[in-house]
Amino acid sequence: MLDTDFASRTAIVAGAAHPIGRAVVAELAVRGARVIAVDVITPAEGLDRIIGVGAGHAPSDFVDRAILACDALGATPDILVNCPIGIPHPNAVHLGLSGFVTPGGAIVNVAEAPAVPDGARSASIALSGMTRLMTDRLRDRRVRVNGVLAAGLAEPDLPMPVLPPTPVGRAGWADEVARCVAFLASPQASYVAAAVLPVDGGLGLMRPEPAGYWHRNSCTTREPAFAH
Repeated sequence: MLDTDFASRTAIVAGAAHPIGRAVVAELAVRGARVIAVDVITPAEGLDRIIGVGAGHAPSDFVDRAILACDALGATPDILVNCPIGIPHPNAVHLGLSGFVTPGGAIVNVAEAPAVPDGARSASIALSGMTRLMTDRLRDRRVRVNGVLAAGLAEPDLPMPVLPPTPVGRAGWADEVARCVAFLASPQASYVAAAVLPVDGGLGLMRPEPAGYWHRNSCTTREPAFAH
């Protein structure tokens, strides 16, 4: 069990209305963080210790509302969780909020991949590329940037997804993803940067190639798919 106290931390969760975003908000809040939840719709009610909720329909709205909420608190966030799943122009959200994190802080980019191999591979490569780009841009400020790629998740009150056999043998839940996000945002992951953690119950083993790590090349059999 992760045992990190976030009592002195302020976090922004962009995409807080998505099931993963809601779980991240709850996970950070229960650990004591002051959380600013931002999304295009109002996140579900009933989450304790949420300082502010913003809504907007453009990437700039996320940034503007997050800044206003932090100004009202008199605090600068040292944790940013980018979870803009299903939101237009997610890269603009990622980059727009990244410069607002205090030096020495942590950013966790979150994406959800479909179970189909091609879609999962594309999502993984995109997440890895954005995470590496942000790491490079923020290196002078010592901001750690990592990613979490979730797949095969179930949702309450919905039919369980049909998945191929995996080592875990079941679908996952959003709170399991949130615990991994909390770990990467914590001091326990202080030497982890530019990494993408798959939280998929082993679905990656079901693909012809590990998504986001190898790709076919016309000149070679296989080579690493590093983003520059």
